[in-house]
Order: sequence, then C-alpha cells, then structure tokens
Amino acid sequence: MQVNNNGDITFDAPLSQYTSQAFPISGSHKIIAPFWTDIDTRKGGLLYYRTTTQNADLLRGTNKIRSLFPNIINFSASWMMVVTWDDVAAFSCSSSDTITCLQWNTFQLVLITNGIHSFVVFNYNKITSTKSSQVGFNAGDGVNYYAVPGSMTDSMLNLPRMSNIGIPGQFVFRVDQTNITNADVIDECASSPCVHGNCSNEYLHYVCICQPGYTGINCETEINECQSSPCIHGNCSDHLNHYTCHCQAGYTGSNCQIDIDECSSSPCLHGRCTDLINGYVCNCISGYTGRQCQIDIDECQSSPCFHGNCSDAVNYYTCYCFAGYTGTNCNIDIDECASSPCVFGNCTDKVNGYICSCIPSYTGVLCETDIDECQSSPCFHGNCSDAVNYYTCYCFAGYTGTNCNIDIDECASSPCVFGNCTDKVNGYICSCFPGYTGVLCETEINECASSPCKQGTCIDEINDYRCICDTAYFGRQCSNFNILYLWPLILGLVLLLTAIVLIIFRKRYKRDKPEDPLDIFIFNDVSIGPGKTTFLSTHGNQSLFRIDNDAGFLKETSRTLLKMARNLFSQQSNEKNYQLPD
Repeated sequence: MQVNNNGDITFDAPLSQYTSQAFPISGSHKIIAPFWTDIDTRKGGLLYYRTTTQNADLLRGTNKIRSLFPNIINFSASWMMVVTWDDVAAFSCSSSDTITCLQWNTFQLVLITNGIHSFVVFNYNKITSTKSSQVGFNAGDGVNYYAVPGSMTDSMLNLPRMSNIGIPGQFVFRVDQTNITNADVIDECASSPCVHGNCSNEYLHYVCICQPGYTGINCETEINECQSSPCIHGNCSDHLNHYTCHCQAGYTGSNCQIDIDECSSSPCLHGRCTDLINGYVCNCISGYTGRQCQIDIDECQSSPCFHGNCSDAVNYYTCYCFAGYTGTNCNIDIDECASSPCVFGNCTDKVNGYICSCIPSYTGVLCETDIDECQSSPCFHGNCSDAVNYYTCYCFAGYTGTNCNIDIDECASSPCVFGNCTDKVNGYICSCFPGYTGVLCETEINECASSPCKQGTCIDEINDYRCICDTAYFGRQCSNFNILYLWPLILGLVLLLTAIVLIIFRKRYKRDKPEDPLDIFIFNDVSIGPGKTTFLSTHGNQSLFRIDNDAGFLKETSRTLLKMARNLFSQQSNEKNYQLPD
C-alpha cells in the first residue's frame, strides 16, 4: 500500500501522476482517492498517516460500521489506518493566480477491517480549491470503479456539505465486494413512487425518470408545453407532450412565426407594394393614387395656379398667368419697382403697378420734391435752419431741446445752499431759509452782531441767538438783575446804620446826663486835646444841633435804601414771585 502526496493511496505500486484522471482507468491504477488532485505540500500543509490496533480506535470504527450496516451486527474492527492531508496547498499557487497559496484543503481517509469485511471512510473538513479533482475507487481493470457524483468538476468544492450517510462532510463505503456499495441497502423504489415514470434507487432516496410530457419529483405533473409561449403570433393549446398554435390573422407556421406576404399577388397596379401584418400598402408612382394605385391624379384639382388658369396633363399641369404675374404656379408678382422709379423714397410693388413711399423731407409722385422742414415753425424759442430731411433749432438763452421747447432748469444744480430755488428764464432766485442770506443763501446771519445780550456773552445760532448771562443777571437778553444777590449788602448797610444811630444816641445821652465825679477821668494835658470843660464851652448847643441833624440824615438814608430795595425786589418778583418784608 502506497500513500501518495496527491490525495490518494494505491496498491502494488506508487502513483507518480500529478494530474487526476476520470475513472475508470485501466492498468496499475488501483486507487482509493479521497481527493485526487495536484497538491504541493512545499507551498503549505502536511501529510500524516498511521495504522492502529488500539482498542479505543477500533471501538470507534466498530460502532461506526455497525450503525451504518445493521446486517453485519457482529462486525468488530481488528485493524485501522488513518491518512490525513492537513491544510495542503495546490501546485503552482501564487498570490496573483486563480488559486492562491492561502486556499488550503483538509481531508482524511480511514480504512477499517476485521479481516473479512473492509470499509472506507472519507472525511472532509474544508475544500477551498480544486483542479479537476477525482473522488472514488478504481480497480484498475477498466470495469470496476466508483466515482462520487460531481467528480472532475467544481462541484467537489461542496464535499464538506455532501454525504452518503446524512452527515455533512463524511462518506462511508463497503469495499470487500465486487461492487462498491453505500451504507444504505433499502430499496427506495419498492413503493413505486413514480406515477408517470421509471424509479432509480439511490442512497437514502430515489430518482424518478419521467415519461415524455411529465415532470415533478414523482412524475406526477403534466408538463404545460404552452408555458414557454412557443406561439409567437398566436394562441397556444396544450396537449400531452405537444401543443398546437392558433395563429393571428396575417401569420402562419407551426409557431405562427411566419408573416404572410400579402404583396405576393402584386396588388399595386401603378406603385410599389409594402407588406404589412394581415395587409399591404401601395406606394404609388407619381400621378397615381388609390388603394391599388389605379386612379390617375388630377394635378389641377388642388388649384396650383395662384393667379392664372390650370391645364391638367399626365402627372403634370400648366399655368396660364393673369396680367402682372409670372412663375410656374403664377405665384410671382412681377416687380414693377425693379427699375427704381422712386427718386427719394421706397417703392411698394402692386399688381401691375407701384406706389412710392417718400423718405422724410421729400414728396411728389416719384418723391422728387424736397420739403422745407422749417415751414411749420418747429422751433418754439429759437431760430430754424432747414436742411435735407431735417432742421436745426438755435435756441434763445434759457431754452434747450430739439425744438427749443424746454426751459432750462437753472435750479437743477441746486445752487441755493440754504434755501429754495425758483427757476426763471435764463436765471433763478433763491428764497433763503430763516437765518441765512446771500445770493445763494450761503451766508448764515450773525444774530449776535447787534449785541443783544446786555449783561452776558452772546452765542450765535441758526436764525437765533443764546445769551450766557453774567452773575446776578437773567432774561433772554440778560437785562434783569437778581435782587437776591443784594440782600447781604442791604443787610450790612442796615446793620451799619443801626450801629451808627445807636452810637450817636449813646453819646447824646451821656452829654445830657450829669457827670459822676467818680466816673470822669480828669486830665489837663492840652497836648492830648482840650478838656471836657473847654470842649463844651467852645461848641455848646451847636454840637447838639449837628447831632440832631446827623440823626435825621441817617434815618432818611435808611428809608431811601429800603425804598430802593423794594423797587428792585418788585421787578425781580415779577418773574420769581419774591416778596420783600416791610
């Protein structure tokens, strides 16, 4: 027994053939192939194999076979061999090839025997690449072999999900007989499940080979031959294993695929026939009409001669034009303006004549007379100068415009700086806003020029002034005096006068009172001044007279001052409601 790198074991001799081959194969190829393909363990993966007689391994093999082949109830494994291809890579794999070196396959072969009965187990963990892989058995005689369905195709990528015992990725076969057999020995066709067909017994299932005209798992369904819509231009009638087409008008053939040629009978007398579905159309030659091009067309029927009489002929006509017209259809008006008869104007052609439309400034039948544009006096405020087809107005001062009809608005430039402008002919007048003066109202009037502030400083404003009064003065022109500022002075004067009066009365009182020797200090030193006796003898009653006069004067002065204060206060009180006590 030889364990080969390429996913198989052989008997009698090793297998050096890298590429797999479909079974059966004659010669020395006695093969058990769990996955015969082009494998290169140098690119990845390992190959393990061993034989065993250990009880634990043999027991597992015994239980597996007894569960699948209940007719061999006394089977007891005595020898087993396990071969494992672990993550093996494909030959010539590369990162840029269809199969990369990361697409690994892992599968296993197990041989189980008791010396009489022999069995093979295929286990598949993962299959990610395949190169025409062969799975099965070959006896080498070209006759006896077994290939797992799908071998040599990409279906082998599904081996981890396939099975012949109902366990995905596992296959079990008995190999001690002439024919390789599956574990299943039940005749699935025993119940005659195929209604309209022959039954083929398979592992754990059956396959019905249906009679013509039937389909379904059990061949129980009649095939609807009309389901594919075979009748291209018709209705389909289904029958057993065949159908009949009922064609639409204009079609024939087994599938109504042929369009009947209605032009085959040459129905168009004077034209070309175009075949249609269940009909035809005649494309008549010039001069003919009708369904079959049998009618000669009257070319004069459409009245082609716009300004003339029509004479019909075969496939053509002739027009005899009225006066002033020409052309094939008498549709061209003869241009009498071609000779340019209008000297200064545009010519409008008429039927057998013309009309001149003169350009401005000319008149006459042929527009030969120049019109005087100044004749209508178009210049309202100016002199008119005539020219060819136009005139020029030379305007008087203050006017403008083509006809000197526009009074120039001298106010348009807003010449009045602070005022309203009134337009005049060739001039304007400025009406100044209050507070301004000048021809252009450009000068502000200085209201402080007249010195209106009597006791204060004047500040000029627009059309007004404002006085900042000196201390004690008020009013718009600072002409009023605030009496409150005189109260300290008046009070001081009153107190001073009172003191003087008291002093005078005191002296008078002392003079008239007898002297108390104890109170008088007598001195005779004339260098200081005369003594009292000398003073009294010298002045006597004259001194008393003066004192009286002085007292009266002071009293009158006090009354005058009080009167002046009342007058000032009364003026002040007119504005501030002050009152001066008596």
